[in-house]
Amino acid sequence: MERVLTCRELVEIVADYLDGALSADRHAAVVAHLGQCEGCYRYLAQLQSTLRVLSTVSSPNLSAQRRSAALEAFRHWCSAAHAPLDVRRPWWRRLRGVGSR
Repeated sequence: MERVLTCRELVEIVADYLDGALSADRHAAVVAHLGQCEGCYRYLAQLQSTLRVLSTVSSPNLSAQRRSAALEAFRHWCSAAHAPLDVRRPWWRRLRGVGSR
């Protein structure tokens, strides 16, 4: 049997768990962790709720240029994710003007 997952490890693979992309052993380790960790169980429930809500929202019709600008803003934010907290700015704040062109 695989070793017990930490909360951090679970967070890193939760998308694969939701997609059904984990090996049987890894899936069993996630299920075991969720059965013992209320915090991760709530985290998973919140993700599932978010996915349900998002599945009802239609995607915007963005031009290729606007989509590219949005992705670039997100990538930039991700690359700055390790910056000090006072330097970080939510990625969506960089989108001002992207949809209004």
